[in-house]
Amino acid sequence: MVARICDGTDKQGVNKVFTEVRIRSLTANPIAGGSDERDLKANEQTFHSSRHPGGELLSSDSKMDDMPDLSHLTQEERAIIEGVMMRQKQEEERENEIMRRKQDEVATLVDSIRQKSEQQKKAGVELEATCHICLKTKFADGIGHICHYCNIRCCAKCGGKVTLRNNKVTFSLLFGSGEV
Repeated sequence: MVARICDGTDKQGVNKVFTEVRIRSLTANPIAGGSDERDLKANEQTFHSSRHPGGELLSSDSKMDDMPDLSHLTQEERAIIEGVMMRQKQEEERENEIMRRKQDEVATLVDSIRQKSEQQKKAGVELEATCHICLKTKFADGIGHICHYCNIRCCAKCGGKVTLRNNKVTFSLLFGSGEV
């Protein structure tokens, strides 16, 4: 059984200091008359203050520790729970690594697009006369198709005509067709 007891209030009068009280139940049968040291230790209360060693207070919804209190469990149960928690930690690390890789990939793509556009500007090629996707196809007199959704000018290789529900034909970008 766990009970939380308020020890004090902060400046605004809000209860901030809590003491967690863990009470262990009797393992021995009181009728059988078993009252040895083991039973007394099982009955004693343990107190865990919600203050960090540095003196700062914990809020009631923050974690007390990374590992929960497993002292009341058997060795087998403790080993199972620790194994599950270890696997969860490894899975979180894998997910974080995947996210870092994806972020690096996006940053690399953005840099390569920026470099290609800078190369085109240095070469003196007008962006109005080239496809904004592949940066290769050049248009004469600003001819080229403009995407209906994002208003980017592109060539026929990078985009295509799409029929909408109301039988209106518009030009739209085809994802994955242009080289980056």
